Amino acid sequence: MDRRAPSSIWFALWALFASSLPHGASAGECVVNSAGALVDLLHTVTEKGGCVTEASAIRKKYEPYMAMAQQFHVLRFTQSMEIRLTAQLPQLKGTPDRPLLLIADSEAVQVRIVGGSAGPVTIAGGSSPVIIDGLTFTGFPGTAIDLRSNGNALLRTRVRDSGAGSGEDPFSKTAAVVISGDRNRLVGVEVTGNRGPGILITESALLGNCPALPPEETGGAHAQVLQGLVAENGGDGLLIDAHHAIISENAVYGNKGAGVRVRTESVASSCAQKGGQPVPEAAWHTALLERNRFWANGGGAIAITAHPLPPPVDLIVVSPITDGTLTLIGNIGRVDGTDHPWRDGRIDFAMLRIEIYLADRASPDQGRYYLQTAELVDAATRRFLAHIPAPIRTPDGVAVTDPIFTATLVDTENGNTSPFAASVDVAARQDWDGDGIANVQEDLNHDGSVDVDETDPRLADSDGDGLTDGEERLLIGHLAISASADKPLTDPRRLDPRNADSDGDCLPDGLEIGLGADALPIWQPTDGSVLVRPMLVLSPACEAALSRRGVLTLSNAIPADTTRPATVTNMVALYDSDPVTRTDPTNRDTDGDGLPDGAEDWNIDGARTAAHSDTAGIETPAT
Repeated sequence: MDRRAPSSIWFALWALFASSLPHGASAGECVVNSAGALVDLLHTVTEKGGCVTEASAIRKKYEPYMAMAQQFHVLRFTQSMEIRLTAQLPQLKGTPDRPLLLIADSEAVQVRIVGGSAGPVTIAGGSSPVIIDGLTFTGFPGTAIDLRSNGNALLRTRVRDSGAGSGEDPFSKTAAVVISGDRNRLVGVEVTGNRGPGILITESALLGNCPALPPEETGGAHAQVLQGLVAENGGDGLLIDAHHAIISENAVYGNKGAGVRVRTESVASSCAQKGGQPVPEAAWHTALLERNRFWANGGGAIAITAHPLPPPVDLIVVSPITDGTLTLIGNIGRVDGTDHPWRDGRIDFAMLRIEIYLADRASPDQGRYYLQTAELVDAATRRFLAHIPAPIRTPDGVAVTDPIFTATLVDTENGNTSPFAASVDVAARQDWDGDGIANVQEDLNHDGSVDVDETDPRLADSDGDGLTDGEERLLIGHLAISASADKPLTDPRRLDPRNADSDGDCLPDGLEIGLGADALPIWQPTDGSVLVRPMLVLSPACEAALSRRGVLTLSNAIPADTTRPATVTNMVALYDSDPVTRTDPTNRDTDGDGLPDGAEDWNIDGARTAAHSDTAGIETPAT
């Protein structure tokens, strides 16, 4: 008995299967072999739902970008080719629940799509994403790729020789890649050698919708650019005019403008300002820049148009270059103004990171190699600490014997990053505070803290007595032997750069050797520094003696708070009102009359005046 089904039955089953496919669909991916085929196949996808597959290998490879789609349209390039466009391509878009994939078969397959006079390749519309993997777009007169819809991905894609660079405003120039949709990702993309900016992420299309836009609106284009190359473009590398862009692990170099430029004024802030309303704090654009490499960008690495997150400040290395580990310390910068969106009350210190970079001498203001994330040691002092393994080598194995470090502050909660810190050249700044003592000799154990037996490598005068640490420890400057031969010190070993009154006579060391106001160390913290000039502190016994004598204010003191009178609790230095007369800061009774120098100079001004009732005789200087 013949058990084979009649041919009529097989025909009926095939008809049933075919009826389940979209009209004109092919049960499998399609191969692109010419420009005409590409255009025809794009029409086949959008109009007939063709080129459908559900191959598990494709699903596994692209699953992160396809929102768990089970079927997808695939246009595959199996051989190298150049497609010269004579007209703009149809818009790229998937169909409901079916993403569209344009795939180069392998690294060996080089596909160049040349724009000529055509408009951009536009990804817009459709309810499913578009994925482009391994293609090159070049020679477009303006934008090459315009991502207007949501959830798309460019993978291993190259964009070259496109865009336009006219216009003074960086944001008015034509970028090679424009992203205005939401949740778009660029991974391993190379945007290089374009005439204008490389990539623009923008929500400017919303600007005309102020009446319908609530003040707290923070929507717009959210995009990620990961592990790519943005280099040698005729404008900025990346322009960000949108919320919450993430730019991570890219090489950004040689761009004519800035590496990354962020326009922080959002649509919501613009609308609020147009309506005369206060700008909500959540309305400012932010950009999370993580572990990127920057160098040789003409406009610097990171440019923020308004209200930048404060960069790290006061970077200093406190260990020898020859150590197996370099210890770097710094501080988080502080911003002024209660209306600044990134003031202390607005940011959570627990969510802050400090990224440490190695710069090169050609562009020391830009972090060329990401090294590590530093530890925030103390939120009160804003200090952080990093231990950097040495010897330091670049990724290509070149040893760096004279490193230059810089850093950025990253706010992971708000998705925000500061510009780079002022760099520290380790070889050139071995004595960071310029007091004559090397950093490594002030921080003796190289742990980044000022211990009881150490001076501060970031403060020239650690104890605030008017003499630098180097002068007291090395007998240089005002205490040089040649300058003090006529007034020798009794015991130079008693000078203590950690104690403002080395001999305990209630007179600061600098006042005793005759330092006038003009001779005190100049307090010059770096831009944005949060370092605090040390207060001059007298012992409780000295304070009590002054109080007993009725000395409430000090005419020769520099106050810490200039809005209040100078008192024993409000001074950073005391200078000598009569520098001609001096006493010995290593001998509490310079003239040997049995009275400490501070008792004779009862108002501690350094000048001869009538004696106070609790002193004997007249104030007597050393000479």
